[in-house]
Amino acid sequence: GSFLAPALCIYVSDPYIWKYGTGASDTGRALLWHVICALLTIAISVVTYFSLKICGIDPQWTVQMAFRWCESPDDIHVSTTPMFALVQTTASLLGWALCVTPAVAQYRHYTRNRSLILSAFSTAIILYIFKHAQDNINRSNAFCFYLLQFLLNALKPALLLRLAPAIAMWPYATQTKLKTK
Repeated sequence: GSFLAPALCIYVSDPYIWKYGTGASDTGRALLWHVICALLTIAISVVTYFSLKICGIDPQWTVQMAFRWCESPDDIHVSTTPMFALVQTTASLLGWALCVTPAVAQYRHYTRNRSLILSAFSTAIILYIFKHAQDNINRSNAFCFYLLQFLLNALKPALLLRLAPAIAMWPYATQTKLKTK
């Protein structure tokens, strides 16, 4: 993991985000490539999970070990299970693939006209609403729980990478329109 993440950043996302290298101007193709890679990762995760089930290996064996050896099993939370981590990371990867574009880099590095106060406030509100929504998901049906977790975690990058910057630049929207005219 510690090698894969920097390698993905350097060789996959950086040329696309910073627009250097071959095919840097083809945003649609790069977006499609990121989505295909994210979907492939999700497919590999699902195949691995069900392969373990077919082979008779319980993918949730760590949860059983936690209940056996934990001094207070009531403190074990669903968010510490391997399945939750799998759902959360693959959904975030898909959300990132759909939302990270050169516009994100331009906002982050080349935009002076933004309100840091609005950005911080909107980010805090988004994270609060996200946490509240996550805490209120019904846990009685495992499939619905993980599906809703997947949808929420896929939506989170869109909220943080697209909505929060749009809110932060909102007070300056009229100035930008006047400069372009």
